Amino acid sequence: MQNELRERHRRTADRLRKMKDLTIAILILGMAIVLFFAPQMGLNLELEPVFRIALGCLFVLYGGFRLYRGLKSDY
Repeated sequence: MQNELRERHRRTADRLRKMKDLTIAILILGMAIVLFFAPQMGLNLELEPVFRIALGCLFVLYGGFRLYRGLKSDY
């Protein structure tokens, strides 16, 4: 009985961690898309183009890592 409750708690915690990783990945990748396509969207960001693209690339890398981590689910 005790082991069953612990296992259920572990599975629930893993599921919540996976949902958190996927949600953060989607938000970060969305920010990367906004940074890359800000001029086409009509957004006037007060960032130098080189800095905007570099920041977008960092967001893609980190968002990809979070997406991989969430899909792999090896906690």
